[in-house]
Amino acid sequence: MNTITKCLSMLALLAGPLVANAGLVSVTGGKLVNDTDDNITWTADANLFLTQATQSGDAAAFVATIISDWGTPFVSPNFNNGISYSLTAADFDTIGGGMTWFGAVAWINYLNVTNYQGYSDWRFPNIGTAGSNPGPCGGACYPSNSGQPISSSEWWELFFKELGGVERTPISITHNSSYSLFTNVQGSYWSNGLGNDSINTYADLANGFENDSGQGRNSTGLIQPVWLVRSGLSVASPPPMAHLVLAPSRLLSFGNQVVGTASVAQSVKVTSTGTGAATIIIAASGDFVPTSDCPTTLASGASCTINIAFNPTAVDARTGSLTVTAGVVYSVALTGTGTIAVSLTPSASTVTAGVPIILTWTSSAGATCIAANGGTGDGWSGNVPASGTMSVTEASAGPYTYSLRCNEGSQGEVANAMVTDTLPTVSLTANPTNLTFGQAATLTWSSTNAASCAASSNGSGDGWTGAKATSGTASIAETTVGLITLTLTCTSGPQSVQASAQISNNAQPPSGGGGGGEMSSLSLAFLLGIIGLSMAKGCRRNAPRAN
Repeated sequence: MNTITKCLSMLALLAGPLVANAGLVSVTGGKLVNDTDDNITWTADANLFLTQATQSGDAAAFVATIISDWGTPFVSPNFNNGISYSLTAADFDTIGGGMTWFGAVAWINYLNVTNYQGYSDWRFPNIGTAGSNPGPCGGACYPSNSGQPISSSEWWELFFKELGGVERTPISITHNSSYSLFTNVQGSYWSNGLGNDSINTYADLANGFENDSGQGRNSTGLIQPVWLVRSGLSVASPPPMAHLVLAPSRLLSFGNQVVGTASVAQSVKVTSTGTGAATIIIAASGDFVPTSDCPTTLASGASCTINIAFNPTAVDARTGSLTVTAGVVYSVALTGTGTIAVSLTPSASTVTAGVPIILTWTSSAGATCIAANGGTGDGWSGNVPASGTMSVTEASAGPYTYSLRCNEGSQGEVANAMVTDTLPTVSLTANPTNLTFGQAATLTWSSTNAASCAASSNGSGDGWTGAKATSGTASIAETTVGLITLTLTCTSGPQSVQASAQISNNAQPPSGGGGGGEMSSLSLAFLLGIIGLSMAKGCRRNAPRAN
């Protein structure tokens, strides 16, 4: 132990454990303690993180808010290897109140952005000037080569000068009455020093503060509590301060969106959690458009919503950020991917083989497009403009798929169009097909894929010849005796098909018995004569005779 340290320790012993130090003064209702000797302020709760986590009622959500307020992965310029570290819930012990060094930094940030007790300059306590051997020594390295604390340390000031502690003696046993200004004093605490060991990443800490005031260095992954301090004396009624909580607070991802079109909006909820109202300025960069119901001034405890739409102006990855300024800047990263749209539309989904169709397509102006599939020799192949029209004709019937692939940047899109090329069909029937002289026949016909039909006949006077509908019925009476052939030809474009029906037309009624024919006039006269003769004979028999 060097002479200065020994003397200071002796003075602390002479001061006695029961003498209060006038340098420590409780303020803000016992939440803070001013050290008027050194012009700094300590939190009265020496394990404030645990108290806050417990009082929150949801420690996991409390930790999530701390991580959210910190935001991006932790990158420290103090590390030789430029270490990058992403916070997780494992960096916080909500049972004992300890944190990793990274978690402690994030928690201090949270207290500053929320203006704890009205102040936003909370920090680690100063451990003083390091000695010549600051590396890890199993927890036994101290800022001075003597192996003991030095007076340039704020820890030394608090332990010896303000609380009347004695070297190598627990502060809970030997202290003055100012010790009662504090609660939840722990054994070890993180300090402001940060080691430069690029492999083990050691940081400074008050090693065994409660027990012997020792100071040392340990891995940043160690779980330790934090006792906060700020420069300057604190007042009982600090001015109100604004603070916002954004949810989500890190990133909004919009996925794929066609260039030149706006996405469905996503929302960010803004809540004012500070001690005073927040004057808000909202802005977004990149291809992102914000709208909100937020007032210019958001009262403490109030919330509002910002809706953000993604409207890409170019393909591939697009990035930006939403910023909400209220004294400090809160930001949410925005990302999305601009894609291209390709459309291919035929003028008809069904067409007769040999009849052209018109293919119409569109895509992004900067895209390169290639046509494929279709039929052999129809011209739909190879490079085509980004937008246009083309007449395509297929020579034979069948289903055809026309494809168009367009690319711009790393984005590619394919559009397909289906067209069925058909041939016309026609059918024609007659009923009955065997006619007596003067009897009518009914013709029935139908067709598919036909644009028009025309009829012809080798008969005469039947009215069948000429243009016909593509389906229907007709009644005909033939005056020509013999075998009659009726024909119907239906066409569509260059294709035509034909159907025919035959009927037999007789000149006289059929001969033969059965009494089914008509009675001739001679037969009728003969029959009437016989009937008249018979009646005459009957009348003579029945007439009276003369006497």
